[in-house]
Amino acid sequence: MTGSLIILTANQEGWPYYSAITIIYVIIAFALFYFITKFKPVRRILVRPEQDLALSFISEKITGFLLFGLVPFLLFVITPGLKSSENILTPGKSEHYWYILLILLIIITFLTFNGSKRKAIQERSPRIRIKKWTVKYCIIAITGWIIYILGYELLFRGILWLVCYRAFGLWVALLINIVLYAAVHLDQGLAMSLGTIPFGILLCLLTFLTGSFLFAFLIHGWLAVSTEIFSVYNNPDLSFSFRNQTKNR
Repeated sequence: MTGSLIILTANQEGWPYYSAITIIYVIIAFALFYFITKFKPVRRILVRPEQDLALSFISEKITGFLLFGLVPFLLFVITPGLKSSENILTPGKSEHYWYILLILLIIITFLTFNGSKRKAIQERSPRIRIKKWTVKYCIIAITGWIIYILGYELLFRGILWLVCYRAFGLWVALLINIVLYAAVHLDQGLAMSLGTIPFGILLCLLTFLTGSFLFAFLIHGWLAVSTEIFSVYNNPDLSFSFRNQTKNR
């Protein structure tokens, strides 16, 4: 009865229409992002990887933030018929479930530290492909990932989740979110795409539980950052120094 009431109310308010537009935007945004970052002629102009690897990395992450975060958020705020940004930015009930966040962050730390010792992970990370790391590059890597994941989760567990949940209820919203989330990882291989499914389900359920995308952002952000940093630490082919000219390992 409650589920039917949610769907009925959503239909009256036009939420299915907004969800369809959001799904289309997600597809277009990721297609454009891959075109910019993977298609070599465009990448050379906009990202310019041959000039500076760190600058290329930051340019790519800012591009993702603009496409996945800023642009859809502004469209969400100004669209008539949608409630304002309070639906997206409020922490909801996050403070009541802080212990879940703490437990998951500890688990992720353990998994990424051990996982970064695997050769397959070391071949993909870190994303800034340099041999000698300094504090400067660590700050750039952390900042880039936080900016990127903020936009990423704002789109997936923020706007997309909200409009689909309002339109169709929990289970359909979960299905839509997971299918799209897995699809945008297909360029990294089928195994990676399938691996995102349980992680995506976890983030969606936490968003449903807390009423906010905050936990999804913090968990996903720490996963990306810890994988990057531990990959540098555990990779025998890489070194780290506190100064540009001093090699500590």
